[in-house]
Amino acid sequence: MNTGLRTGLAALLLAAAPLCAAQSRMPDSAVIAPPSDTQIAPREGARILSPGTRDGPPQPDGQSPTRPDTGGGGGGGGGVGIQLDLGQIFRALTQRTPPDVAELARGGPRLPEAYSFATLSFPAVLRGKWPAVMAYDIAPDAVVELEFAVPDAPPQRYRLPAPPAFGPFRGRVLVTMTLPESLGDSLKLGHVSVHVSSLGDGSAPVLRIYGLGAGPLAIGSVAIDEVVFEPPTLRLTGGERAYYGFHSKSDFNRAGVDIARIEGKAGNARLQRVRSETVQQSVARDSWVGREPPLYWNGQDERGAGSRGSHLLYVRAWAPEPGDWVIAWSPRAVEVRP
Repeated sequence: MNTGLRTGLAALLLAAAPLCAAQSRMPDSAVIAPPSDTQIAPREGARILSPGTRDGPPQPDGQSPTRPDTGGGGGGGGGVGIQLDLGQIFRALTQRTPPDVAELARGGPRLPEAYSFATLSFPAVLRGKWPAVMAYDIAPDAVVELEFAVPDAPPQRYRLPAPPAFGPFRGRVLVTMTLPESLGDSLKLGHVSVHVSSLGDGSAPVLRIYGLGAGPLAIGSVAIDEVVFEPPTLRLTGGERAYYGFHSKSDFNRAGVDIARIEGKAGNARLQRVRSETVQQSVARDSWVGREPPLYWNGQDERGAGSRGSHLLYVRAWAPEPGDWVIAWSPRAVEVRP
């Protein structure tokens, strides 16, 4: 055996060791439930949840997909046997997460400092065949699409169907969709954006988003729900504070809370971020964050100055591995007064 061949075989053996060890200790988070079947396809309609339905259909128990054995080489001699799946080794060597993708997965979704729901656009990690979810309402006759895009693949747009006209949840729609396989089977540095081609009849803001996420952990209606931000009015001179909290349906490693001031007139308003807080409490499945201990906002921005006007709060939660993320906005605003 020549020196080059021995060197190549040694590199393969070193690469195989951590891979084999990882197979023997698969984390619990690798076992996931399949997404709801309430879905929309690219540029097609959706089945809308019936009025009064709070969550999506029950999630059946499921398991992670298993890959078929791709075969591999094996050999032995001198009483020692070694089996290598060369295909798996080469996949591990060539499909490592690029540094920019890993950084975005660790840092979680980050919205612009200023944006409107109708022009929302932000970077996010994406993966082919991932489920995605969105809770929203739109103005009558408005035409709105949600786009997911990654490099080297055609962007995928989903037409958002109109909300029900009547019922206790009039104006709200919850849809899920499955990202196409063409986006790739590994995490990609992607982009999520909203596209509006018709503003509707002008009787209401063209779009209001309540929740948006991608990955199995984001599913189950929207995995971060019941975002609380109250009372409706906060007075700075009285030293009053606004309470906030949220409920999580999934386990997330990290979470952050952003507070944004609503600027501009109705129908053309935008959100300007004034304060960000890292959530120190554990974000676990079926748990409340912000109760023990309670979480408060004193009406001040990052500089310590009073931020007068109406504000919304939104929660960002994510799991750096495997990359799932979700964003949820408070349904009600808090107005800060002198």
